[in-house]
Amino acid sequence: MQSPDLAIASARNKTALYNSLVTCAGLQLLFYIDGKQQGDAAEVDKARTLAADFSRKLLNTEPQALAKML
Repeated sequence: MQSPDLAIASARNKTALYNSLVTCAGLQLLFYIDGKQQGDAAEVDKARTLAADFSRKLLNTEPQALAKML
């Protein structure tokens, strides 16, 4: 959603978008933590891939650019 679209979106739609973003980010973290605790390298890699895709598709940013903010 572009900024002008977000500005005119209803409160209900803004809430739905927010909830989707939080869920997407939370799932990636959940997979990462579970993979680390279980010693499952494939699950950790999957979490990293999901996070990178999330960054590119939803935030329109490369993961390395986000890392620089930390």
